[in-house]
Amino acid sequence: DFQYINKILDIDLNSSIATVQPGVKIDKLCEAVKPYGLALGALGTVDLQSVVGAVMTGTHGVSLSTPSLHDFVESYSLVLKDGEIKTISRQGEPELFSAMAPCMGVFGVVIECKIRLVKFQYLAAQMDFMPFEEVIPKCKEIMDSNQYARIAVYPSLDMATVWRANPIENNEDGAVGGRKASK
Repeated sequence: DFQYINKILDIDLNSSIATVQPGVKIDKLCEAVKPYGLALGALGTVDLQSVVGAVMTGTHGVSLSTPSLHDFVESYSLVLKDGEIKTISRQGEPELFSAMAPCMGVFGVVIECKIRLVKFQYLAAQMDFMPFEEVIPKCKEIMDSNQYARIAVYPSLDMATVWRANPIENNEDGAVGGRKASK
């Protein structure tokens, strides 16, 4: 449980990299970087989970054109089973780094993560519910025609939710189809 190891250690505006401890929740990091015009490069449906937890479990990919959250990570610092602290970086150990997500803690316990941020964008989002058989022929078109898209299938209902979002110009009401942007 990382509820007490939940600090944003640094937001480097020159490199657009945030350094976070494993308990930092996605929503808290988003709130902290928004005043600087920055955001996470990929978000899932649930923003109350930790950034590191989302990466370690492989829960966040958003479309064919936007990579998973792990692709925005620059390095992980972890405690190995013998107590040694090791930093694994994208540049320094690319093969080991690529195996880090999703690894669910197999290599050690992540105690720090450096993650690259992107320019903040407002999004127009839309969610539709449809029978699963209607989703199958539309799947590629949905993914190709939206910057962000997710399809969740509910087999017992034979239904799917299709969520899609695309950047819009800044407006006073904030994002369309999501939480109103805080001022």
